[in-house]
Amino acid sequence: MQFISSLKDNLNAEVALGIVTNVKEACEWLGYMYLFIRMRLNPLVYGIGWDEVVADPSLSLKQRALIADAARALDKATMMRFDEKSGNFLYRAWLNCKPLLYSILKC
Repeated sequence: MQFISSLKDNLNAEVALGIVTNVKEACEWLGYMYLFIRMRLNPLVYGIGWDEVVADPSLSLKQRALIADAARALDKATMMRFDEKSGNFLYRAWLNCKPLLYSILKC
């Protein structure tokens, strides 16, 4: 439960480091987390009903929903951009790269 509450921060860090660049990669990343392994073993603790487990045994829809919610929150906070149509993430540092490049070249 603690990881879910900090998912936005963790996703932001992964995007900032360039480890994940879209929803598909973020879902793969989330799939390796201990949280997701625990969710599959005991879904009721994480608020996932048995009907959801039966309909989606791999919980891929739940993964996607968690990632999309976190990405929307980060987009709203202008920490990164999230294009819902393509599923791509764009980290804030690269949104305005001319000043960034200018400051690097100036040094």
